[in-house]
Amino acid sequence: LGRLSSISLEDGSTRFTIWGMAWEGVKERPLLGWGQENFNFVFNKYYEPSLYAQEQWFDRVHSIFFDWLIAGGILGFLGFISVPIFMLYYLWRKLEINLSVTEKSIFTGLLAGYFFHNIFVFDNIISYILFFSVVAYIYAHSTMIRNGQEIVENDEENKTGVKQVAAVFIIIAVIFSLYFFNIKGMATAKAIIAGISPQAEGVDANIASFEKAIAYGVVGKQEVVEQMVTTALRVREQGADIETQTKFFELANKSMGDLIEEVPNDARLRIFYGAFLSQFNLYNEALPHLKKAVELSPNKQTIIFELGTAYLNLGDENKAFEIFEDAYELDTNFKNAEIIYRVGAIYADKEAQVDAILGPISDKDRTEGRIINAYTRAGRVNDVVRSWELSIEKNPNNPQFHVSLAAAYLQVGRRQEAVVQIQKAIDLNPEFKDQGEFFIKEIQAGRNP
Repeated sequence: LGRLSSISLEDGSTRFTIWGMAWEGVKERPLLGWGQENFNFVFNKYYEPSLYAQEQWFDRVHSIFFDWLIAGGILGFLGFISVPIFMLYYLWRKLEINLSVTEKSIFTGLLAGYFFHNIFVFDNIISYILFFSVVAYIYAHSTMIRNGQEIVENDEENKTGVKQVAAVFIIIAVIFSLYFFNIKGMATAKAIIAGISPQAEGVDANIASFEKAIAYGVVGKQEVVEQMVTTALRVREQGADIETQTKFFELANKSMGDLIEEVPNDARLRIFYGAFLSQFNLYNEALPHLKKAVELSPNKQTIIFELGTAYLNLGDENKAFEIFEDAYELDTNFKNAEIIYRVGAIYADKEAQVDAILGPISDKDRTEGRIINAYTRAGRVNDVVRSWELSIEKNPNNPQFHVSLAAAYLQVGRRQEAVVQIQKAIDLNPEFKDQGEFFIKEIQAGRNP
C-alpha cells in the first residue's frame, strides 16, 4: 500500500526514455519489427546518454505493447492484441449459457489488470502460462449461435481417428522439444559449471567441458562463450603458468571470434571482445571491435570509454582525450565521464583547457584513484603527493594511504617524512611491522625500497 501511495510519473522516467528509444526502432522497421529477443539492437543504436546511471544492457522495453512492436512490428502487435480483443468478444457475445454476468465481469477485470500491469513490465514464461490458460478457459466455454440453435465448438463430431493422429504428433513434438530445448540446455549448463570449477584432472578438463558446452549449439551459446572469456581472465589474474593462460586464451579467443562472425552487429559482444583483448594487452587487435561497438552504439559512454582507454594504452594521448571529451559532452551530468575527461586531460597535458570548461579540479576529485594513477604515469609527483595527503585527511586510519604517501614523499626527496608515514602505517596495522621496519631501515640507509 505504501508503494501504491508513492507512485509518481518520476518513477517511470527511465521507462519513458526507453519507450522513446523503442519508438525510434519501431519507426525504422514498422511492419515486421526486429524479431524476437532483438531489442538489444534497438537499445544500443538509439541509446540515450541520460541513462548512464541505469542498467547498461536492457533486453526488454518494459512495456508489453512496445515489446511486441519491436519483436513483430505493427503486424505482430496486431496479432498479439487481437487475442484479448477476441477474448472479450467471446466472453460477452458468444458465451450465452456457460458463465454468469458476475463471472464474465471477473474475467474482464483480470484482463484489464493484466494489460494495465503490462504497460510497465514485460511478460515471462509464468505470466504467459497464466494468461493463455485464461484464454483457453474462455475459448473452451464459448458457444456459437446459428439459426437459433446452439453449436458447441470442437464438439464430439470430431472424428476419433483425427484425434488419435493429432495426439501422436503432439507426443512426438513434445519429445523433440524436450530434447532440443530442455535436455540439451541443461547439459550445456552442466558443462559450463564443470568448465568454471576446479577439476582434479587439471585445466585440460575445464577446456574439454567448455568445448562440450559450445558443441551443443543451443540458444545459450553466448553465455558459454562469455563464461569462457571470464574464466580465461580469472586464470590470468590468478597468475597461472603461461601454458595454461595460453590454452584458455586461445579457446576463448576462437570461440569469441566465431560468435562475432555469427552476430557481427551486437555492440555488447563487440565491447566484450574488445575489452577481453585489451586485458591481454592486444590493443591493436581490440581496436577494430571497439570502433565497431561505438559505431553500433554511438551515444553509449561506457563503450566510448573503452575505446579511449585503448588509444591511451597505445600511447595516443591526444586521440584518447578527444574521445573522452566526446563522451563527457553527451551528458555533462555524468560524474564518471567528468573524471575520465580529466584523466584524459592529464595524460594529454590539456588540463588548462578542461579547467577553463569545468573549473579547477576539486580536492575530492584529486583523491580519485584514476586521477592519482594519471598523475603518477604522467610523472607529476607533486600532484601525487598532494592527492595522497588529501586522501589521508579524508581517511586517516587507512594504513595503505600512509604507505602510498610515503612512496610519493620518496619520489620528491622528503625522506624523513616518508619514514613518519611508514611508522603511522605500522601503528595502524601491526601486521605490517616487519615489512615497514625494513622499509624504514632502507630509507635511513639512503636507499629507496
